[in-house]
Amino acid sequence: LSADTLYYNQKTGDAEGFKNVALRDSAQCVLLNGNYGIFNEKTNKGFIVDKATVIDFSNIDSTFITSDTIFYDSSDKNNSHIKAYYNVQSWNIDFQSLCDSLYYNSNDSTIQMFGTPIIWNENNQITGETIKMYTKNETIDKVDIIGSAFIYSKDDTLAINQVSGKLITAYLNNGKLTKADVSGNALSVYFV
Repeated sequence: LSADTLYYNQKTGDAEGFKNVALRDSAQCVLLNGNYGIFNEKTNKGFIVDKATVIDFSNIDSTFITSDTIFYDSSDKNNSHIKAYYNVQSWNIDFQSLCDSLYYNSNDSTIQMFGTPIIWNENNQITGETIKMYTKNETIDKVDIIGSAFIYSKDDTLAINQVSGKLITAYLNNGKLTKADVSGNALSVYFV
């Protein structure tokens, strides 16, 4: 943990940083930045606020997450958890997204988004009540869109293809949407 001003209590393991706070977990390949942060080296838990940003550089393409508050937990040596709350933005080479809150688990590389999440991928916009993204070989492989699921896709012409339902499972190949399975109240508007 580094910062412009840093307070450290060796007995409790608590560290508190002010201005230009950076928390680096080299084992998990994670870097957190912000203007205020607390971290406990005994529990390996902490949080960052005020321009909070996390960068996961465990894959070839880094994933970036920004929000009002980011909680970080690496108490399990083989896994880290990131919880981001309010005004969350996340992006990497395959997607960009907005939501109210987000949960990331490095062990299985899943990202769960809550509170009117929106994902942009290529020419697609994906919305739902909850969205779960799964990665395989360091790219997004599958997306579950749960509740009021909707995919809006603009093709090469001026046509806009749309698919909606209660649950959509979207499959991606090399960052491109290739297939969507729709369950419950399935509707589709597709231009050939």
